[in-house]
Amino acid sequence: MISKILRGILFFLVVAGLSSCGYFPADTQTQPSIDKPNLQINAPSLITGTIYAQPVDPSGRLLQSSEQFPNGSDYDRFVWDNFTLQSDQTITEIDWFGVYDPVRGGSGGSVLDFTVAIYPSIPAGSEPAVTNPPLLQYQTGGNAGEASIGVVGGTTLYAYTFSLPAPFTATAGVKYWVKIVAQQPGAIPDWCLAGGTGGDGSHFRWLAVSPGGDSMFQFAPGDAAFSLLGPVPDTATPTATPTETPTNTPTDTPTVTATATASNTPTNTATHTPTNTLTNTPTNTPTNTPTNTPTHTPSYTPTFTPTPTVTNTPTITPTFTPTNTPTNTPTPTPLTNTPGKVNGGGQIGSEKESVRATFGFTISYSEGDSEPKGNLVYQDHTSNLRLKATSFDRLVIDGKHAWFTGTGDLDDGKTVRFTVKIEASPDTFFIYIPALNGYEAGGAMTGGNLTIHK
Repeated sequence: MISKILRGILFFLVVAGLSSCGYFPADTQTQPSIDKPNLQINAPSLITGTIYAQPVDPSGRLLQSSEQFPNGSDYDRFVWDNFTLQSDQTITEIDWFGVYDPVRGGSGGSVLDFTVAIYPSIPAGSEPAVTNPPLLQYQTGGNAGEASIGVVGGTTLYAYTFSLPAPFTATAGVKYWVKIVAQQPGAIPDWCLAGGTGGDGSHFRWLAVSPGGDSMFQFAPGDAAFSLLGPVPDTATPTATPTETPTNTPTDTPTVTATATASNTPTNTATHTPTNTLTNTPTNTPTNTPTNTPTHTPSYTPTFTPTPTVTNTPTITPTFTPTNTPTNTPTPTPLTNTPGKVNGGGQIGSEKESVRATFGFTISYSEGDSEPKGNLVYQDHTSNLRLKATSFDRLVIDGKHAWFTGTGDLDDGKTVRFTVKIEASPDTFFIYIPALNGYEAGGAMTGGNLTIHK
């Protein structure tokens, strides 16, 4: 049907062209010459489209990039991820995707604001020049149009968008770094950038390594999910103009022969040969501007992030307007210990895996206690790391899930903070030690058992 319509339009244009040019077979011996018009194409207009994208990876890890508002906390983290464009481009909008870490149970509250920035690289090009001012930096002045776009693995995935107040021109072949950080009102920030695909497989981050003390910069695995938008050419619209090549060759050759009888015999031979070559070659090449739509698969596996304390999950009630922009009312909840007991022992990993560890623990809390009590010994046989807990400060139990935090000593005498998360049915064990370059390990237990009593 479409091809028939296009042929009909083409026929109409041809007929209109012939009529406007006055082309008909000549009735006289001479025919005025006709100029050959050129095929004219309208100048392409510009629309806003995607010039760079790292789509959501359904199986990717979460990249925490949030801070406690207004003073910050020991659990803040910032993420930078790089991009390089193949040609000079003007960036007018930045979009990204994020998740509230389900492990922390809403401890950060709803996002109040975002910091959006673009940094240059250091001269070597290997990392962002964080000691210099960014090339641009803005506050979104709100939650950047936070909109739920689906549930992945039981966790809501949100989309965000921010139009830059002034366009930013990115030079081809130059590595830049996008930084997106959420500000949250709760005690422990829990907003994360969603993992992405299409980058170099790593990001740069800043994090605290000891409460109220040292911090560090480091590379970590995983891309962030974000897109850059700017002006791109719209589809060019061709104007078809027929090309006419008439050839008129009149020949008039009279022959007069005089005789004594005054006989006049004229021979008048006129040859009129019009040759019409009509060339109508419209070229209509549409340029499609793809819009990256993340594909969300329920096989989402969140990356374990330290969960010092969590209690009841705040209820966020989105109010949808015609622009599909929910308004979330933050309801931060004080974090308290949960009466109960968790204990277990066993191992994770095997001889063939990159991490093989054994552990044993018992921790409990009763109403009126100042803090949880118990013990923990964890040993990573692959990394030759051994941790023994010396104190605990938080125990939270939520059905088949539980997590606790505390302080312990390593074999080299160093005292570190740790967070442990466990789940029952199937039994899983995760441990996180920020001071050891963000050490984290865990997974399904390959031996042993866990019990959770509330």
